[in-house]
Amino acid sequence: MAADASNIAVAHSAVISLVMSKGEPEFRLRDFFIWLTMRRQGHKFHVYDFEMNYRDSAHQQTKIRFYMVPLGVYFKPRRETQTRQAILRDYAVDALQIFREVLPTTVMFP
Repeated sequence: MAADASNIAVAHSAVISLVMSKGEPEFRLRDFFIWLTMRRQGHKFHVYDFEMNYRDSAHQQTKIRFYMVPLGVYFKPRRETQTRQAILRDYAVDALQIFREVLPTTVMFP
């Protein structure tokens, strides 16, 4: 992925801080049917927003924002044994744990 110029590659050692929060995605017309299905089922569609501060190649502090969403492959098998809230909580904990494992211990996770 780092070889693709359309992707942003950040060295683990360049990361200063990483903040995660739960939110709702902005409404987009192409996602109307997903939104309608979720609303009909009485659920809100959650995303996990991240804000990462890092030092770029010029040693300037840079901020990047991105989000993560649990895919159906992750979500559907768990629906039989867990509640929606438990699945989303586990997804968030797993995501944060992965970042904590691969990033240096100097990175702040406020």
